[in-house]
Amino acid sequence: MKNTDNKIKNISLPKVILFDWDGTLVNTNGIYRGVLRQTLEEMGISEWDTEAEEKYRFYSRREALPLIFGNKWQKINDNYMKNINKLDVKLINPFPNVLHLLKYLAEKNVIMSIISNKDSHLLKEEVNYLGWTSYFHKIIGSSDAPRDKPWPDPVYLALEDNKIDDFNDVWFVGDSIVDMQCARETGCFPILFGTETNAAAQMHYLKMNYIHISDHEELVIKHKELK
Repeated sequence: MKNTDNKIKNISLPKVILFDWDGTLVNTNGIYRGVLRQTLEEMGISEWDTEAEEKYRFYSRREALPLIFGNKWQKINDNYMKNINKLDVKLINPFPNVLHLLKYLAEKNVIMSIISNKDSHLLKEEVNYLGWTSYFHKIIGSSDAPRDKPWPDPVYLALEDNKIDDFNDVWFVGDSIVDMQCARETGCFPILFGTETNAAAQMHYLKMNYIHISDHEELVIKHKELK
């Protein structure tokens, strides 16, 4: 969405916005799913079935792999991480308009944090590579909190020093069912990012109120519609 500055000047923004990372701020989902497929193939493991796919959709990797593969999960995870560490950080590709939005929100003193199920050190490396670290109050990856999304732990960690009285004053922006579940569990306002087709497919599983955006600059425009 272009030329939105005149529309967003008078909109009341939330105190805090929590962003997912992969598939929300950067377009990397295909990369990491591809690495997982490669890892399974190298280990002689055939494509997983529909039940396994559902578990991977609804849980973080550190919770999904034990459910799917039992005692084999640690070896799979170790090999996956070896392949991930071979990737060039230059593959990280931000979605259009993300940087413009981050700059705008920073100017308006909106507190921003990242909550991701990506391994913490990789997440921080990628954010730092893009030069975005200074925009975020906290950058929380997998294992930084006792449990990952969709559990509420990382949200509470992100907000522990923000003095939030009403969690409706916190936007949770993500591209997956896991993100929307986490928003629902914590009472944050859920905003689903992605194409219309992907959004419909994701939210088929959850019965909850949310708004959908396909471009990051729609965040403030959509909020105006709720007033």
